[in-house]
Amino acid sequence: MHGTGCAARARHATIPDDARVVVFDCDGVLIDSWDSIISIYNCILADLGFAPLKQEIQRTCFIGSWRDGFALAMDGANVERAMERLRSFDYSRVSGLIHVMPGIDDLLARLAASGRKLAVNTNGASEQRQILARVDLLKHFDIVVTADDVTHPKPNPSGALSILAAFEAEPDDALFIGDSSNDQKAADNAGIPFWAYNNPRLCADEHITDFALVEVPPLV
Repeated sequence: MHGTGCAARARHATIPDDARVVVFDCDGVLIDSWDSIISIYNCILADLGFAPLKQEIQRTCFIGSWRDGFALAMDGANVERAMERLRSFDYSRVSGLIHVMPGIDDLLARLAASGRKLAVNTNGASEQRQILARVDLLKHFDIVVTADDVTHPKPNPSGALSILAAFEAEPDDALFIGDSSNDQKAADNAGIPFWAYNNPRLCADEHITDFALVEVPPLV
């Protein structure tokens, strides 16, 4: 059970001094990609003759894997065709809709300078690496685990556990920062302490709303 309950608090937060691995979700945490993700869904759905995403399923599609999102939008039909279109999608079409979250570049630089290992655990496809490179964030990360790299994406903990294994770390050696219930459940299922970003509805050890207010102590 997380220590601070479910209420968001606008205050400084300090990275645990024994957290040597920090895992980030991508969409909604590292980058503001809502408009781009919804646009990609709608472009591919239109190409295949389907209607745009219904508003009531947009959030579920955004936080889930692409495969699960297309299955939901198409009621299970034509998912493989949609995934083929996704693999060949020209991300430059939506690059103007992707924005780096305020303060994250500086926080990542401070974390790396402290000697911590940095990782991404995302339900996005393997192209997420290209997106992070395009916005100049990929350089900060030691490993990026996408939905294409695991059999079961978040909330399954396999991605987070593979990150721990890569660094020969225990769950208590790490910290997971995310903004969705899938992130919270993945962290919980892996036994990793969890911080919630910009989502007061989640139960977390810390709630943060401003990366500039996150302090990075020396690693012990």
